[in-house]
Amino acid sequence: MQWRGLIVDDDPAVCEMVGKVLVSAGMEALTLTRSTEAAGFLAEGKFDLVFLALHMAAPGGIELARQMRSSRWHRRTPIIFISDDQRPSAMSIGFEAGASFFLYKPIDKGRLLNLIRATQGTMEHERRRTRRVPLQSKVHLSWGVEEMEGEIVDVSLGGVLVRASHTLPLGSPVRVALNLPQCPKPILGAGSVVRLLGGNQMGFNWTSSALRTASGSKKFCCPCFRTNSTRIGRHKEDFQPRKRTWRATHACGLDRCGRLPYGLRKKVANPLQARGFPIWRCSMPFNILTLSMVDRPVGLAEGLKILERDQFCCRYCGLDGKASFENALVMSVDFVVPRARKGKKDPANLVACCRPCNMIKGTRVYANIDEAKKYVMRQREELRQAWEAKKARPGAGTASS
Repeated sequence: MQWRGLIVDDDPAVCEMVGKVLVSAGMEALTLTRSTEAAGFLAEGKFDLVFLALHMAAPGGIELARQMRSSRWHRRTPIIFISDDQRPSAMSIGFEAGASFFLYKPIDKGRLLNLIRATQGTMEHERRRTRRVPLQSKVHLSWGVEEMEGEIVDVSLGGVLVRASHTLPLGSPVRVALNLPQCPKPILGAGSVVRLLGGNQMGFNWTSSALRTASGSKKFCCPCFRTNSTRIGRHKEDFQPRKRTWRATHACGLDRCGRLPYGLRKKVANPLQARGFPIWRCSMPFNILTLSMVDRPVGLAEGLKILERDQFCCRYCGLDGKASFENALVMSVDFVVPRARKGKKDPANLVACCRPCNMIKGTRVYANIDEAKKYVMRQREELRQAWEAKKARPGAGTASS
C-alpha cells in the first residue's frame, strides 16, 4: 500500500513543490490551499505524513495540529510545520501543539527529502499499529464476577475486536484470555472497552500494565504486520538481502545456521549498530533543527591547547582563569562562528571564553571576533545596569518611607 501525504498551505507554489518531492519519493500527495478543507480529509481517512503551514487563515496550522493529536487516527502521525518564522517562541508553540519537525523557507529539496526519510520509521510503526488482521478464534472474557465466551473478529498490535453474546459498557476493565493459533496455552491480558459496534461487537485496547502479559499476541501479530515497503527515495535493489555461500559463512566463523561456534564472540564495529540504531541515516553530530551536518565538538586535548594559547583568559570580557579556582571552573572554549552556523573546528575559529560570555554570545554570526566582543560587552553592561536597578529598588522604597 502506497504512503499517503497531506500538504496544507495557502501558498500554491509551496504545495506544488512539496507535492512533487513526495511523489518522487514514492508517496501519494494530496495538496490543499484552503485550511478549512483539511479537517474533513483528516476525519475521513488516515494519512502517513502531514505538512502544515504554521501561519495561514483560520484554522491555522497550530489548531489543525491540536485537532490531529486529539483524534484517534492521527494521534501519532508525523506533523511537519512549514514556516518562515524562526523565533524560538513560535517553535515552542509548534512543538507544544504536536509538531514533529520544522521546515523553514526557502525550502531546500534535499533537506525536505532527508526529512521525509527521517519520519519513515514512525510511519511504518503507525501502519503496523493500525493494521488489523482477520482471525477466527475463541476468547474468554472476565468482567468483575461475570464471565462470557466470545469469538475474535480481528486483532491488531494495540487491541482486539471481539463478538460476544452481549456488549459491555464503554471503559469497562476486562480480563482477556486469547486462544491464538500456534500457541499451546491461552494468552492472558487485560484491556478496556473502547468501541461498540453492531452485531454485539466490542473493541478492546490493551492497557499499559498488560503489555507484558499480552506479549504472546504481539509475537503472533508482528509477522502478519510486516510490510514490503522500501526506504523512501532509494532503490529496491539497495535493500535486497545478499546471498552468501556456505564457504563464505564458514570462512568468517559462522556455521550454516548463522551462529557462532563455541568460544567465539561476534565483534560489532559500532555499539549503536548492536542496539539497532540506524547509523546509516544520520551520522553524528547532526543538527535536528536544520537537518544538516555540523562539525564535532572540541575534545579535551584540543580545548587545553586553545586555553593555553590564550593564557586561560576570556577573549570577550578578559576574565583571568588563573586568578582563582572559581574563575577556572567557568572557563571553556567557544566557536567564534557557531557550529550551528557551519563554524569549523579550526584554531582560528576557537577562542578561550568564560561560560557567561558564551551564553550571552549565543549562536549569532559576527564578521570577526572584535564585533562579537563589542556585542558581548554591550549585553553585559545592559544586564549589569538592570541588575543594579533592581537591587536598588527595595532600598529606595525604604528610604522614601
